[in-house]
Amino acid sequence: MQLLQLAVTILGFSARRSARRLAGLTLTFAIALVFLTIGLLGFGAAAFIVLARATDPLIAALLLGSGSCLIGAILLLIARSRATAAHLLFESPGQQADAQALTQAASAATLWGPLILALLAGFLLTSKKD
Repeated sequence: MQLLQLAVTILGFSARRSARRLAGLTLTFAIALVFLTIGLLGFGAAAFIVLARATDPLIAALLLGSGSCLIGAILLLIARSRATAAHLLFESPGQQADAQALTQAASAATLWGPLILALLAGFLLTSKKD
């Protein structure tokens, strides 16, 4: 437990700060999607009217639908790349490197040893003797 407390202290991890970043990112993303949807609907209607007059309405709908899907997929990939866990939890790349070094330095015996000893001690102390 103290190892975890030390790691939290060293990394400067703050649950409130991470929650604020996540909430801000989610709110910004939702607002952007609303305005993007309204804008795409307006452009889509205008482009459909122009294309329907120049070509067949079916071809116009297929062109606009495929273009909108492509743009949407690109925007979602950009948003996904910016919403990584490391970006939300750590302010600087130095903090991320410290967290990785700490997890690599801790061996399995260091992490699991106290847990196994506590389980054995609890079992021995609480077991009923007939």
